[in-house]
Amino acid sequence: MATIKRILFREINRPLRTTFATSLGKKALLRSVYVTVILSDGSKGTGEIPTSHAIPYETIETISATLGAVTPALRGMTIGDWKNRTGKLRRR
Repeated sequence: MATIKRILFREINRPLRTTFATSLGKKALLRSVYVTVILSDGSKGTGEIPTSHAIPYETIETISATLGAVTPALRGMTIGDWKNRTGKLRRR
């Protein structure tokens, strides 16, 4: 079974055509962390972790720091064990 070989992540910013506003604030720019997971068999998966006014402590910096901290624990893990391992990381 394939294992996690690499986890890459970077900030992405995308301007909005119109400002998005709620009672929690306004946004003219979407800020997210783009994640790519590369497996030992060469397959890849991608995802995006957006920031939100609803969860103000989830900033680009905290998301990136968390990904940097958990990457060593995930590297080498068989992909079949991802659900169990990520569940343990979430509880921490």
